Amino acid sequence: NMTFLTSLSLTHNAICSIPPAIRAMGPSLTALDLSHNRLCSIPLDLRFLTKLDVFGTAGMDMDFLPAAVRQAGGKNMLRFIAVVHDAMQTGTLSLTDMNLSEVPEDVLGMTNLTELRLDNNDIAHLPGTLTVLKGLKTFSCENNKLRTIPTDFERFPRLQRISLLGNPIDELPLGLCKMTSLTEIASYSHDLVPRPPAAKISKDQLIDNTFALLDTFEHMMKAYETRRLILADMSLAFFPNEAFQISSLTDLDISLNNF
Repeated sequence: NMTFLTSLSLTHNAICSIPPAIRAMGPSLTALDLSHNRLCSIPLDLRFLTKLDVFGTAGMDMDFLPAAVRQAGGKNMLRFIAVVHDAMQTGTLSLTDMNLSEVPEDVLGMTNLTELRLDNNDIAHLPGTLTVLKGLKTFSCENNKLRTIPTDFERFPRLQRISLLGNPIDELPLGLCKMTSLTEIASYSHDLVPRPPAAKISKDQLIDNTFALLDTFEHMMKAYETRRLILADMSLAFFPNEAFQISSLTDLDISLNNF
C-alpha cells in the first residue's frame, strides 16, 4: 500500500528476500537502501523499480554478482540483473555505460547470445574465453581502452561484425583472416573508418575496407612460412604494425602504395 514512497531504508535487519510486491513501488521509488542485511541474491522484481537512482548494498556478501558488476555500483547492479534477464529471452545483451572495468564472468554462461554490446565502459582487456559464445554474430566494445583483441577471436564460428570504434587499437590478430563469417571490422585503426569529423562511410565501404585488411593479414600469415612479405600495389596508406611480428622475414616489398 506504500506505492507513494520515494525513499525506503531497510538497513541493519536480517532480510533474506524481498517480496514481489515491491514492484508496485516502481513508479515512485528513487532510493532503496538494503545495506547490512542477509540477501543471497538480487530479486528479479527489483528490475521494475525503473525510477531507482540510489541503491545501497553495503555490508552484504554480494558474491552472487560478478566482481566487475559489484564494483560498478548499486544502480548498475540492478541494471545488470534486468538486462541479463531480458537477454535470456532476446539473445541481445547490452552492458553499455555501466562503468565496467572487465567483462562480467556471468556473460560467458549466456550461450544463447547473438549480440553483445559493451560500449562506453573502462575495459582494457577482453578474455579469450568469450569464444564460448558460439552463436555470437555482433560484438561491440566501442569507447573503451582496448589496444587489441584476443587471438582467440578467430575461433568465433558465426561472428560477422566487430566494432571497436573509440579504442586506442595498436594492432589486430592476423588470424582474423581465417574467419569465413566476418564481414565488418569497425575501427579508427588500419584505415577502416575515418576519424571524426571526417564524413562517415557507407556500410558497403566498411565491408570493402574490412576485406582489404583481411587480405593483407592473409599475406602476412603466409609470410611466416615463406619469409617473404609482398604487399605491393595494395593501396595501403600505412605500414601495418602486425608485420613487425614476423621476425623471420628476409624479403619485403611494399612498393606502389600510398605511404
